[in-house]
Amino acid sequence: MDRDNGNGKELLSVSKIKMYLRCPLQYYYRYCEGIKIPPDAGLTLGKAVHSGIEQNFRQKITSFSDLPLTDVLDIYSTAFESYLQEEFNFGEDKPGDVKDLGVGLVKVYHAELSPKIQPVTVEEHFVLEFENVPYGFQGCMDVIDAESNIRDSKTAKRSYAQNAAENDLQLTAYNLAYKFLKGKEPKGLIFDVMVKNKTPKVQTISSPPRSEAQLNRLLKLIGFVSKSIKTGVFYPCENGQVCSWCGYKNLCSKW
Repeated sequence: MDRDNGNGKELLSVSKIKMYLRCPLQYYYRYCEGIKIPPDAGLTLGKAVHSGIEQNFRQKITSFSDLPLTDVLDIYSTAFESYLQEEFNFGEDKPGDVKDLGVGLVKVYHAELSPKIQPVTVEEHFVLEFENVPYGFQGCMDVIDAESNIRDSKTAKRSYAQNAAENDLQLTAYNLAYKFLKGKEPKGLIFDVMVKNKTPKVQTISSPPRSEAQLNRLLKLIGFVSKSIKTGVFYPCENGQVCSWCGYKNLCSKW
């Protein structure tokens, strides 16, 4: 876990919790040993698309209008090219083809979703601290809109199920943070999904705010994962589906 909140407390996040739940040994190599695996084509694409959406929405907070599509595409292209200068793993995918796919996603998002969204905050970082425990919890909410919805943008190979937002751990964490920081519930929790079809499409999948039981379950989960990490409970998941794409499988085989 990161020790970066200024008072010595360890900070967990949704991505760390998901990784630990997926495979504790994977978590150990990434966060305890600090071994980073180069991002794949999908992650690189998602980050670049997100950059275009983020910068458009940041200025829209005060301008109340979207940037021209050409400007958003320029932001996306610049971000994508910058990621190519870093270490990455595209496998059999060609960077040019991946970039073109992202152009389609940006276009459909800009045409169908952006005009419907008026952001109030963009990339709002939060740190939650709890009494009498040695850990905290941090994250970053993509967008809170003018209707008090928490929105999270995603890129995906296939369409999301219509109930995908109802129990998602990330949205539960955002709901928890919103309630802690603002003293009230959000209106709703929304996934804005860009699907990488031959003809790209978008989905808006929403869920009502989380129940008290769901929020308490997350708090309990954070505590137990923190305790497991601190006591050194790291083991391989032995799940063929996960292991097939895991970048740590060679290290794992030597475990």
